[in-house]
Amino acid sequence: MQTNDWEGGAPTDLADRDDANPELERAFESFRQEQERWERQLRLSAERIDEAEAEVLKLRKSLERVRETMSYRLGYSLLHSGRSWSNLVELPKTIMTLIDESRARRGTSGRGPAATLLAFATRRLRGLASLKTQSVATSEADEGKEEGR
Repeated sequence: MQTNDWEGGAPTDLADRDDANPELERAFESFRQEQERWERQLRLSAERIDEAEAEVLKLRKSLERVRETMSYRLGYSLLHSGRSWSNLVELPKTIMTLIDESRARRGTSGRGPAATLLAFATRRLRGLASLKTQSVATSEADEGKEEGR
Protein backbone atom coordinates (compact mmCIF):
# COMPACT_ATOMS: atom_id res chain seq x y z
CA MET A 1 0.00 0.00 0.00
CA GLN A 2 1.30 3.46 -1.00
CA THR A 3 1.46 6.16 1.63
CA ASN A 4 2.34 9.81 1.51
CA ASP A 5 4.20 11.90 4.03
CA TRP A 6 1.10 12.88 5.98
CA GLU A 7 0.84 12.18 9.64
CA GLY A 8 -0.23 8.60 10.13
CA GLY A 9 0.66 7.69 6.54
CA ALA A 10 -2.74 8.20 4.87
CA PRO A 11 -3.20 6.21 1.65
CA THR A 12 -2.65 8.12 -1.62
CA ASP A 13 -4.94 6.00 -3.77
CA LEU A 14 -8.40 4.85 -2.73
CA ALA A 15 -7.97 1.55 -4.58
CA ASP A 16 -5.08 0.68 -2.26
CA ARG A 17 -7.28 0.92 0.81
CA ASP A 18 -8.68 -2.30 2.12
CA ASP A 19 -11.82 -0.69 3.48
CA ALA A 20 -12.49 1.57 0.42
CA ASN A 21 -15.91 3.17 0.69
CA PRO A 22 -17.89 2.69 -2.57
CA GLU A 23 -19.66 6.01 -2.03
CA LEU A 24 -16.35 7.79 -1.61
CA GLU A 25 -15.00 6.09 -4.74
CA ARG A 26 -18.03 7.28 -6.74
CA ALA A 27 -17.52 10.83 -5.45
CA PHE A 28 -13.85 10.69 -6.35
CA GLU A 29 -14.69 9.40 -9.87
CA SER A 30 -17.27 12.15 -10.28
CA PHE A 31 -14.69 14.72 -9.19
CA ARG A 32 -12.14 13.32 -11.69
CA GLN A 33 -14.70 13.49 -14.54
CA GLU A 34 -15.61 17.05 -13.60
CA GLN A 35 -11.92 17.96 -13.58
CA GLU A 36 -11.47 16.49 -17.06
CA ARG A 37 -14.51 18.43 -18.31
CA TRP A 38 -13.07 21.69 -16.97
CA GLU A 39 -9.70 20.94 -18.54
CA ARG A 40 -11.42 20.40 -21.93
CA GLN A 41 -13.29 23.69 -21.50
CA LEU A 42 -10.03 25.41 -20.65
CA ARG A 43 -8.35 24.04 -23.80
CA LEU A 44 -11.32 25.14 -25.95
CA SER A 45 -11.24 28.59 -24.38
CA ALA A 46 -7.52 28.89 -25.06
CA GLU A 47 -8.10 27.92 -28.71
CA ARG A 48 -10.86 30.52 -29.02
CA ILE A 49 -8.60 33.16 -27.52
CA ASP A 50 -5.86 32.28 -30.02
CA GLU A 51 -8.35 32.52 -32.90
CA ALA A 52 -9.62 35.88 -31.63
CA GLU A 53 -6.08 37.24 -31.29
CA ALA A 54 -5.30 36.13 -34.85
CA GLU A 55 -8.46 37.88 -36.08
CA VAL A 56 -7.54 41.08 -34.21
CA LEU A 57 -4.07 41.02 -35.78
CA LYS A 58 -5.58 40.53 -39.22
CA LEU A 59 -8.00 43.43 -38.70
CA ARG A 60 -5.22 45.71 -37.44
CA LYS A 61 -3.17 44.99 -40.55
CA SER A 62 -6.22 45.69 -42.70
CA LEU A 63 -6.83 48.97 -40.88
CA GLU A 64 -3.21 49.98 -41.38
CA ARG A 65 -3.50 49.29 -45.13
CA VAL A 66 -6.64 51.45 -45.31
CA ARG A 67 -4.94 54.28 -43.42
CA GLU A 68 -2.09 54.23 -45.93
CA THR A 69 -4.38 54.82 -48.92
CA MET A 70 -4.39 58.22 -50.58
CA SER A 71 -8.18 58.57 -50.32
CA TYR A 72 -8.13 57.97 -46.56
CA ARG A 73 -5.23 60.37 -46.03
CA LEU A 74 -6.89 63.06 -48.16
CA GLY A 75 -10.20 62.70 -46.33
CA TYR A 76 -8.45 62.74 -42.97
CA SER A 77 -6.56 65.91 -43.94
CA LEU A 78 -9.73 67.63 -45.13
CA LEU A 79 -11.69 66.72 -42.01
CA HIS A 80 -8.96 67.75 -39.60
CA SER A 81 -8.03 70.96 -41.42
CA GLY A 82 -11.00 72.72 -39.86
CA ARG A 83 -10.02 71.85 -36.30
CA SER A 84 -7.28 74.42 -35.99
CA TRP A 85 -5.75 77.29 -37.92
CA SER A 86 -2.41 75.54 -38.18
CA ASN A 87 -4.06 72.49 -39.81
CA LEU A 88 -5.92 74.77 -42.21
CA VAL A 89 -2.71 76.59 -43.16
CA GLU A 90 -0.94 73.23 -43.69
CA LEU A 91 -3.73 71.82 -45.90
CA PRO A 92 -2.34 72.95 -49.29
CA LYS A 93 1.08 71.57 -48.40
CA THR A 94 -0.48 68.29 -47.29
CA ILE A 95 -2.48 68.00 -50.51
CA MET A 96 0.61 68.67 -52.62
CA THR A 97 2.55 66.06 -50.64
CA LEU A 98 -0.23 63.54 -51.29
CA ILE A 99 -0.21 64.40 -55.00
CA ASP A 100 3.57 63.96 -55.15
CA GLU A 101 3.34 60.61 -53.32
CA SER A 102 0.59 59.49 -55.66
CA ARG A 103 2.70 60.38 -58.67
CA ALA A 104 5.67 58.52 -57.21
CA ARG A 105 3.56 55.41 -56.55
CA ARG A 106 2.16 55.38 -60.06
CA GLY A 107 5.48 56.35 -61.60
CA THR A 108 3.92 59.22 -63.57
CA SER A 109 5.27 62.66 -64.19
CA GLY A 110 2.19 64.57 -63.20
CA ARG A 111 -0.42 63.78 -65.84
CA GLY A 112 -2.92 62.18 -63.46
CA PRO A 113 -6.34 63.57 -62.48
CA ALA A 114 -4.96 65.53 -59.54
CA ALA A 115 -2.32 67.16 -61.71
CA THR A 116 -4.91 67.92 -64.39
CA LEU A 117 -7.21 69.51 -61.82
CA LEU A 118 -4.33 71.49 -60.35
CA ALA A 119 -3.25 72.67 -63.80
CA PHE A 120 -6.84 73.66 -64.66
CA ALA A 121 -7.21 75.61 -61.42
CA THR A 122 -3.89 77.35 -62.00
CA ARG A 123 -4.86 78.33 -65.57
CA ARG A 124 -8.24 79.51 -64.37
CA LEU A 125 -6.70 81.70 -61.65
CA ARG A 126 -4.19 83.12 -64.12
CA GLY A 127 -7.02 83.82 -66.54
CA LEU A 128 -9.00 85.63 -63.87
CA ALA A 129 -5.94 87.64 -62.89
CA SER A 130 -5.33 88.68 -66.51
CA LEU A 131 -9.01 89.59 -66.92
CA LYS A 132 -8.79 91.77 -63.85
CA THR A 133 -5.63 93.43 -65.19
CA GLN A 134 -7.31 94.02 -68.57
CA SER A 135 -10.42 95.32 -66.83
CA VAL A 136 -8.38 97.78 -64.80
CA ALA A 137 -6.45 98.91 -67.87
CA THR A 138 -9.68 99.34 -69.86
CA SER A 139 -11.38 101.31 -67.10
CA GLU A 140 -8.31 103.54 -66.75
CA ALA A 141 -8.31 104.13 -70.47
CA ASP A 142 -12.02 104.93 -70.41
CA GLU A 143 -11.45 107.40 -67.56
CA GLY A 144 -8.66 109.02 -69.55
CA LYS A 145 -10.94 109.47 -72.57
CA GLU A 146 -13.64 111.02 -70.43
CA GLU A 147 -11.15 113.45 -68.89
CA GLY A 148 -9.88 114.42 -72.33
CA ARG A 149 -13.32 115.47 -73.50
